[in-house]
Amino acid sequence: MNGEKEILIASLAPSYPAYFKCHPEQLVTALKLLGFQHVEETASVVGEAVEMRTLESSKSAGPVIGSSCPRIAEEIRNGWPRLQELMSAVPSPMELHGRTLRGRYGIGSIITFFSPCPWKAEENDLRKCVDEVVTFEKLEESLLEAGISDLSTLKRTPFDSTVEDPVHRLSPLVMGVHGFDECIKRLDDPDLLAEGYNELLWCSGGCFRQALKQGTSDIQIQRIFDAWEE
Repeated sequence: MNGEKEILIASLAPSYPAYFKCHPEQLVTALKLLGFQHVEETASVVGEAVEMRTLESSKSAGPVIGSSCPRIAEEIRNGWPRLQELMSAVPSPMELHGRTLRGRYGIGSIITFFSPCPWKAEENDLRKCVDEVVTFEKLEESLLEAGISDLSTLKRTPFDSTVEDPVHRLSPLVMGVHGFDECIKRLDDPDLLAEGYNELLWCSGGCFRQALKQGTSDIQIQRIFDAWEE
């Protein structure tokens, strides 16, 4: 790397407030204690992704299946290959953010994407979006190993990114069809797909509910709306 110092960068998927019970900026502090120089929200590129999807849909004569959920992409490749022509060419927010971060911080950057989704690692194996994909569960284990157990006691450190519209942080909540049964119906019968862009999310309740810890009441989904108000 021509003597360049490695820059550690964290990209946090929008569902992190459902898993970590602290103010978002306390999680930033925790990640910087782990050695990350820059911590950004993946939601910072959602506006750009939406614009790209809207343009793509406007040029399509039929439905387009979204690129955000790697499990959907895998199922289509393996079980419904005829639907691959309907798959969006727009990169997922993880891929788009990875490209953005690499361009901003250079080839010496080491980018880690944090999310609740284990299938994101498979997407990364195919797309080479970032350097590493880590689940929230694994991140929590790393924090505990570092002696960081109560994030709510940490000071707050601002993100190194800007989210232009706060609704972009809620994007996995407000978009698409979610759940195994509903997704299968549409893959089996593409006539059920809406005209334009279709975001199919494999997990019931989408990414945010997937991020809730096992045994946590669904009512805790309210944390997503409250996180920035604490």
